[in-house]
Amino acid sequence: LSVCLSVCLSVCLSAIARVDLLDYSLIAVLFYAAISYFCVLLLQLLYAEFERYVVEKLQVSEAANPNQQSLKRKVEETTEQQAGEVKDAKEEVESTKPMAALLYHLFQLTAFAVIAILIMRLKLFFTPHICLMTAFLASKEVFGFLKSSHRQAIVVLILALMSIQGFRNLQHQWSIQGEFNNANQEELLLWIQNHTSPNAVFAGSMPVAAAVKLSTERPIVNHPHYEDIGLRERTHRVYQVYSRKPPEVVYSTLKSLQVDYVILEDTWCHQRSQEGCSMGEIWDMEDEENIGKEQFCNLAREGVSEPFGKAFDNSVYLVLRVPK
Repeated sequence: LSVCLSVCLSVCLSAIARVDLLDYSLIAVLFYAAISYFCVLLLQLLYAEFERYVVEKLQVSEAANPNQQSLKRKVEETTEQQAGEVKDAKEEVESTKPMAALLYHLFQLTAFAVIAILIMRLKLFFTPHICLMTAFLASKEVFGFLKSSHRQAIVVLILALMSIQGFRNLQHQWSIQGEFNNANQEELLLWIQNHTSPNAVFAGSMPVAAAVKLSTERPIVNHPHYEDIGLRERTHRVYQVYSRKPPEVVYSTLKSLQVDYVILEDTWCHQRSQEGCSMGEIWDMEDEENIGKEQFCNLAREGVSEPFGKAFDNSVYLVLRVPK
């Protein structure tokens, strides 16, 4: 519970302040310590209430049946015997594997580090585990060769150094004063806002579709939540507008998705980061029967896109109306 709450609070703070989650390692540690303390207090209170409840129930039972006293003594003796056995087993395990917990957390941290390197967004698992590992700095078992005062001094020094760099990172992030400026997209969004029905359904590339949903609140058929298999399939179908398929096939696909307007981008139609990575070349690997034909997006720019109708265009975007 403490780990989950501290991670959630750290993520919320990073989202609110628009700062990288790693800058909140110290805050996450403090949250974890505070929440753990309150959780321990809460558990103690609940356990005390439970004991009181059990005692009251036993007293009522004893008053109703005197034979319960002997039964109670037997239960207590059995409980003490079991507790002793558990304690002996625990001491035996600790004596044979004194660093089991540390090794487990090290392996877990390594696994999370690999995941964070491979998928940047999954560093949210790696960061809080680093915070948990800082607890070993105050461990007598790990740093038993140091005096207690020395361990405390090291912990305070490390936290102070972390806070200095973290505060510098926060200052740097807060000092950034930028302005988003995309005149062509603003023109597109204003046209959608002023010239289309609030119920008109739009399709396009994932970034543009997300901007349409955010700025105009128009329904969209695909957006950047790409982890969902249904969205991946819909996005794949929408991206037929950058393939070499005939206009009739593209129209049939968009009509089946109940799209009213589809947004085409010249940059997506022609951009080529490296050989074999343009949209046309990617579609050629999947749609071999149409290799050599003109891309639909180029035909649409040239006005050869029946049964579609041109609704809006500027130097970057072209909006086609999908007739019903």
